Amino acid sequence: MAHWSEIGQSEFEWRFGQLPPRCRAVLLLFLVGRCDSDIAVELGIEGNTVRGHIRDARKKMNLRVEGEGYNDMRISLQSLFWKYRQDLFTSTPKGSSTTNSDPGSGQTGWTAKFVGRNLAMQDLDRLVEKEGARAILIVAKGGEGKTTLAKHWLQQRFGDDKVLNLYLAKDVEGVDSAESWVQEQIRRLGEEPGQEYGIALERLRELLSQESRGILIDNLEPALDPATGKFLIKHRSYRRLINMLTEPQLQSVTLITSREPLNEGLEIERYDLVALDQEAWQYFFENRGIVVNDAVMEAVHSFYGGNALVMKKLCHPIQRYAQGNLAGYWKHYPPQNAGLEKNIQNFLIEQLERLRACPNAYKLLCRMGCFRFQDIPRVPMEALFAILWDIPETQRLEAVQELQDRDLVEWEQDEFWLHPFVQKIASVFLKRQSDWENTNRYLADFWTNSIQEINTLSDAITAFEAYHHYMAIQDFNAAGQIISHIRTREDSELIYTNCLGTYFYIFGLLDKICYSIEKVRDSVHDYFCSTRLHTVLGYSYNLLGEVKLGIICHKKSQYSILKYLGSKNLVDKNSPKPINKKDCFEPKIIKTYRTYCASYLNIALCHIDFWDLETAKDTLEVYRQKALDYGFDESLKVSFSCLAYVFSCLEKFYLSSSYIKRSETMISLKKMYNTQWASVYNPLFLAMAYQNLGYKQEALNFYKECLEQSKAFGYKQAEARVYTGLASIDRSNSKLTSAIEKHDFSVKTLKGIGAKCDLAEAYFQYGLTCRNMGDASQSEKYRAKAIQIYEQILAPKQIERVNKLFGI
Repeated sequence: MAHWSEIGQSEFEWRFGQLPPRCRAVLLLFLVGRCDSDIAVELGIEGNTVRGHIRDARKKMNLRVEGEGYNDMRISLQSLFWKYRQDLFTSTPKGSSTTNSDPGSGQTGWTAKFVGRNLAMQDLDRLVEKEGARAILIVAKGGEGKTTLAKHWLQQRFGDDKVLNLYLAKDVEGVDSAESWVQEQIRRLGEEPGQEYGIALERLRELLSQESRGILIDNLEPALDPATGKFLIKHRSYRRLINMLTEPQLQSVTLITSREPLNEGLEIERYDLVALDQEAWQYFFENRGIVVNDAVMEAVHSFYGGNALVMKKLCHPIQRYAQGNLAGYWKHYPPQNAGLEKNIQNFLIEQLERLRACPNAYKLLCRMGCFRFQDIPRVPMEALFAILWDIPETQRLEAVQELQDRDLVEWEQDEFWLHPFVQKIASVFLKRQSDWENTNRYLADFWTNSIQEINTLSDAITAFEAYHHYMAIQDFNAAGQIISHIRTREDSELIYTNCLGTYFYIFGLLDKICYSIEKVRDSVHDYFCSTRLHTVLGYSYNLLGEVKLGIICHKKSQYSILKYLGSKNLVDKNSPKPINKKDCFEPKIIKTYRTYCASYLNIALCHIDFWDLETAKDTLEVYRQKALDYGFDESLKVSFSCLAYVFSCLEKFYLSSSYIKRSETMISLKKMYNTQWASVYNPLFLAMAYQNLGYKQEALNFYKECLEQSKAFGYKQAEARVYTGLASIDRSNSKLTSAIEKHDFSVKTLKGIGAKCDLAEAYFQYGLTCRNMGDASQSEKYRAKAIQIYEQILAPKQIERVNKLFGI
């Protein structure tokens, strides 16, 4: 790189002009000696982000740093800018004063986002430190800065990575359940949540008791009845969540923002956030180079009630339309007094109306009203470009920059969001136009296409955002197709396929996926989508212990398939006709046959959970025959391993061994199609079959294979079942301490997932190990836990089996 002295004036000006606005803002503060933390607070970004901008500025200015330290970088940049832009040093950049103090605070270090809020910060400190508050409700009208205050206080106290955020939707219908949020946060913290809400809350309570964290519950009012201040019936689960968050033994602090008070009798400290005073407004404007007249300042402040959002948004029109003179702006653009709340709303509407002079930016802001800013609170630049489909690509960035220049959009680096007030008005504007439906459809496509493979919970949540956009335009069929959308991943010589809904039960968000499917399944007219939805719903219900509901869902899937294939003349005697190898069916038909075939497997698995082994055997025989009729080798292989397990449970060991050999023969053959489920569960059923036959080493080999696959694909349920099996082998080898460790892991994992049938089996096996250890009380404890679950899911044959092995 060239040393700064080798850069000429013209090159310097060109390079400086190429710096992005946020990078330039960071650089100007850095040049006058501000530290990273001060810059981060003033610009509302993270300290690491500050350093990233400084490094980018150094590179873009083509500067070679003399020395290795961060301070060396400052010195080199200062030397370069002193040569060509001394004006940046002789007059401090606007908003970067290090000597002024926040009005009324008695503290130095004014910050752009928190002018006038130091006393509020101190009040929150007092409530927590002196009065022991665990939860504080910040109440104020829209635009007063509730969320900004809460975020800043939590960030200062806990750091960004220690804050859990719950953003409620802006409308009542869009509010997600508290259960889903709790499950998601526990998973993000690396634990399994448990499907019962009470268990999940207990798990979250444990985590918050172990580590200091902040929690933000933002925009609570859509979940409340405005007449009573109590939670709406459909959102009563939020009361249980907040009640738990008030417990004194927790190390967490929860800040809740709301325009409405909460009257639920909870141990919550209410904090009424007052509007900014006139002195704060004047300070804010003067530090942005706006000429202020005291009398006019008083009138403007009174007219808008000191609203923080209006204060921030007023700066641009004053500078643009009145050359930075407040009195001039107020004289030429006098608003009509319609009452405080209406005045604020009219001001924001006026800013959108003025934006019509920039049609592309106007389109962008209105269309941003489609974003929920809930599960994904900030959206990437690419998402903004996606809703500018009818604008040339070369003009899209200009539209974004226009909104930034007018301060109508919030942003940090390349992530964007709208203030709730602005988002609501933008949404109203858009709904008056013809673009509401198109914008939602383009966004649904964007979120779907942005995730090609799902490897994490975040991937699944991002892909699922498309569902919400289709629900917004009441296209329930398209919303259902988002859940049933298949994603394929090639690995070595295998091709793995899963639909989005499958990942939700893999990641343990069973309540969320069941609720979402139930909302659309009766409105879905695409048969293939309907079958997948019922398949996912059936499997999820089975995990939740609603085994009979699971069977009903799988049978509905079969009914939908038969109806469709009947329309294609492919049904004979109430069953799909065998596939002739000479027939060249379209891929959709082949997928339909696969789904129909798999439905018998899913029903058989439900019967295994009931320990109705004869029915399971008969159903698996049908599954095996269908696999033969349709030429599905991978399904045939699974049928062999499942039949091997069922026959081993029925103590028909010869038949079990026969099916094991047939399955292993097929495993040795290279196949090009597989499912993640089959790659995980095929070795699991073989391992359990071998174990029942007494072949421990062979069982261990297949358990090891299953463990590798389940970890690779995130199948916690299968992983836990492996540990249950390994614990049983340890017990038979008198390695009781090792067995207990494996039982503990299995039980903890299955409790987190909420897989009731597998959890009951884990309790049962744990009880047998405790019996071998001579611990009668613990043995009875786990036997009783197993029986309790089997009673809940109405599985009398399982109860009989458990009691028989315990000699009862």
